[in-house]
Amino acid sequence: MQSKKYIEIAGKFSRVLMLTFLLSLSLFIIQLFTIGIIGSFFIYNTSPNQNQEKQQEPIDHQKLIESSGKIFLPDGSVNLAYTNYSLPEDQQCKIYDLNDNLLWQGKGNALPDKYLKWVNSTQYYMNYDYLTNQFDSMFPDSRRSFVVSVLNNREIINLWRYNYIGEYFEGFDKNGSLIAYCGSNGFTKEKSQIKPLKKADKIQTWVPVQGGGPIVLWINKSDILQIDFRKQTFQTLLHITDDSIRDILLHNWMELSLDNEYYKINEGYRPLIFCRTEKNSTYVVLRDPDESFQIKKPEGLNSDISIVTATNEKIYMRATYSSLIPPKEITMNSEAYIKWRQERMKEPITQAEELYEVDSSGNIKFINKFEWVRSPREIAYSREASLEQKTIKVLSKISPAFYDILGRLVFRRLIRYNQDIWAIYRELFRFAPNTDVYSYLLSLILAGIVFIHAWPRRKSWIDLGCWVIFAFLFNIIGLLVYLALNFTPTIKCHHCNKKRGLNTPHCPHCGAELSSLSSEKLCLIAES
Repeated sequence: MQSKKYIEIAGKFSRVLMLTFLLSLSLFIIQLFTIGIIGSFFIYNTSPNQNQEKQQEPIDHQKLIESSGKIFLPDGSVNLAYTNYSLPEDQQCKIYDLNDNLLWQGKGNALPDKYLKWVNSTQYYMNYDYLTNQFDSMFPDSRRSFVVSVLNNREIINLWRYNYIGEYFEGFDKNGSLIAYCGSNGFTKEKSQIKPLKKADKIQTWVPVQGGGPIVLWINKSDILQIDFRKQTFQTLLHITDDSIRDILLHNWMELSLDNEYYKINEGYRPLIFCRTEKNSTYVVLRDPDESFQIKKPEGLNSDISIVTATNEKIYMRATYSSLIPPKEITMNSEAYIKWRQERMKEPITQAEELYEVDSSGNIKFINKFEWVRSPREIAYSREASLEQKTIKVLSKISPAFYDILGRLVFRRLIRYNQDIWAIYRELFRFAPNTDVYSYLLSLILAGIVFIHAWPRRKSWIDLGCWVIFAFLFNIIGLLVYLALNFTPTIKCHHCNKKRGLNTPHCPHCGAELSSLSSEKLCLIAES
């Protein structure tokens, strides 16, 4: 009997799970379809032919400035990089001087070498698409093993496994014998001499041209460490105190063959790491020759809108200013950001690009500044964008409140270690209620409907409570799943005269059994 009860519970649970999944998927598809309809008919209702006609129209000076990327030459001269997608691919990109004279025309990935190329910003000017050799990013996670393989051609000659408890690497040869350790003090044969590596917030790896590897950049709050497991070399690229590393950008850092397309594009540029910290400081690490320093920025310059590059001759910094860049406290709230942006776009927007030269001590020297005013014509787009946001907000009211719990407690924790699921998180939880009062009020109303419906049909208090909580967490999906599995008719109890469901043998109010005809009466009916 006990096993039969467990089988019934498992069967009911599987039915609930399957129905919930199917209805959640259906709701998500409906929400995406609705956004698509809104986007097609209300937001982006300009036909391709109309778009092409607009792009082929002569472009005036103000529009050229507003629609172009600003590119610098080493002497500080500014040109405008404009993309016209209606033209053939090998003619889409054009470069103008500030007097609207055409200087160059060609493919976006063939920008003339005389223009400065910036750290990790190759898509900044003309939507470049030649970064096919991106770094392989891995995020340390104690729930899975992190192993580095050293190869000779295709044969593994040793493995380095990260020990999460001791916070160091252990090296093994192909026979499984321990060969060495690697910690914050480098490689050593003795375990007693090893010093633990601080927990990494991010790991970047690549395989060098000569094979072997991979070479690992181990990035924690205070250090950027480079480890070559094939050569067993260890290097501290950057160490900072009284601050925390927030993120890094890389430019030409990995070792590439001379015939590699990425190398050709960046030939003449020194390998560089650009580091930004929590306190808005910026550090630069360079190779050939090796050096590192902190940039002494002008007062008020935000590190998020400054980038650097280093040619074989000089180091440059580019700073961007805009009255459309919000304060950090605004960016943390999507509704406040949209409202703030809409208000700002009603008035002219002041923007500027500045170019500085940086010496090896981090001091900067001003070279040139290009400033322009963007007209408030984009307010129409702002209104259109807000229509999509409003649609998403309405659709999120019927999304399960469980999205909030799952997204905040589970997925956001996973994203810290694996950004591969960021795209999934962004799409799946774009309709999450985000603690919207009206969404939770709707969930509460639907939970009340389930309670009222389930009250005369209840089998137990636990069963009733579970269905009410389920309906609250899954909103309209919870109500539909409940009705699909519990929509049984009710009758009046012959003993207490109250409504009771036919799904239970006993009345939930008085405990009386269902009335039934005796076998004798059934026989008489049969005989008649």
